[in-house]
Amino acid sequence: MVDKQPTIDDVLRQFHDWLSKEGLLNSRAAFVTCGDWDLGVMLPSEAENKGLVVPEYFKKWINIKKSYCEHSGTFAKGLKDLLNIYKLEHSGRLHSGIDDVKTICTITSAIGKEGYIYRINGSTSDENIRRRVFKNVTVQ
Repeated sequence: MVDKQPTIDDVLRQFHDWLSKEGLLNSRAAFVTCGDWDLGVMLPSEAENKGLVVPEYFKKWINIKKSYCEHSGTFAKGLKDLLNIYKLEHSGRLHSGIDDVKTICTITSAIGKEGYIYRINGSTSDENIRRRVFKNVTVQ
């Protein structure tokens, strides 16, 4: 925990309140990620460790890497690959939350301009997500 900062429980509650205020709770809005790790593995694991319930809106998402693959027929390893493919400049630091969000927005827009229609392609109900992510990890 970071000193004098809100807990994950507080942040999730504040975020839920913001989504509600903005009218996004019952909308067709979806989170866009670069991979399944954050919403498919880390958030559920952290919530389980802390005895928290993951809200339904975090259980389905759009994985921009899968979307790109569906759109182009080729695989991109991550944000750097996608930036190179679209000849886009990276600004900020890689793996910095806000900078990655801006980069994902730019890439999402670029793919959308090519006519791709986004759909949900990641879900916590996909049993293969944890298996794929942890396939090379040995637990002792």
